Amino acid sequence: MSNDQAGTSSDRQRCFVVMGFGVKTDYATGRKLDLDKSYRLLIKPVVEGKGLECIRADEIRHSGTIDVPMYQELLTADVVVADLSTANPNALYELGVRHALRPRTTIVISENKLPYPFDLNHVLITSYTHLGDAIDYDEVMRFRDVLGNTLAAVLQNQQIDSPIYTFLNQLAPPSLGAQAAQAVTQAGQALEQAGQAIAELATNVQTLEPAPKDATLAMLIEQGEQAIKNDQFPAAKALFMAALQLCQGKPDIGAITHDPYLIQRLVLATYKARQPDELAALKEALQILDKLAPQDSNDRARSQLSGRPVKREEGHS
Repeated sequence: MSNDQAGTSSDRQRCFVVMGFGVKTDYATGRKLDLDKSYRLLIKPVVEGKGLECIRADEIRHSGTIDVPMYQELLTADVVVADLSTANPNALYELGVRHALRPRTTIVISENKLPYPFDLNHVLITSYTHLGDAIDYDEVMRFRDVLGNTLAAVLQNQQIDSPIYTFLNQLAPPSLGAQAAQAVTQAGQALEQAGQAIAELATNVQTLEPAPKDATLAMLIEQGEQAIKNDQFPAAKALFMAALQLCQGKPDIGAITHDPYLIQRLVLATYKARQPDELAALKEALQILDKLAPQDSNDRARSQLSGRPVKREEGHS
């Protein structure tokens, strides 16, 4: 598996655990702590009990350096649990990276003899008692309950827990370019799916016999539909824009009948034209769509674009 394929392909929410591995020495107290027992007894059962996938850095399948998948987890994991026991420098660093990348859903824990660095004074740290080579059963049960409640609250309340985003409250968290592109693609697919429903309207409009003064409008509609059929979307955009302007300028020729249809076709052509780029085209298409107030519409095509269910009128199946 390549570096950019961190973790697993599970669709479940994911928790990434930041902590040391194996037996580590706490140089402040001289004790040796088995951190694998902390992970196995205190953390992993609680996380999985809440329905999340739980993964630690040593469990990530990867080839080459661990850095790329580790940073990806710090950015994309739904929750990060950071155990700072023994003041592990790697765990402290990774916690700082997570706080810089994400404003919320980070839980900090530690065994109770950790001397807190000054910069952690503003961070809530949930502590547990570690006996060194073992953890008392009663402490395991107590801390599991505490961590479970904390995890549930973090997922539900979505409060900011990063001191960086607390003090720099205008800071915008980063995102992977692929995620932004996926969002644009999904929105575009919604427009294209709605276009299939809109095409049914086009068939009805084209079969009508236009009045003499409606001939120019009918010609523009026919040419626009043909341009869409031939994937000539910039031309289709221009034709439907011209048809809409003509229709709005002559309300006596059926503007109420044609305007929603023309706007919908203009929306589709605008997005599919991809000018000057896909994101800009999507924004322009959505601005045009706003004219239809899709949130209040019962029309099937407009409802598809807005993501709302179609309301049925009484007397119709």
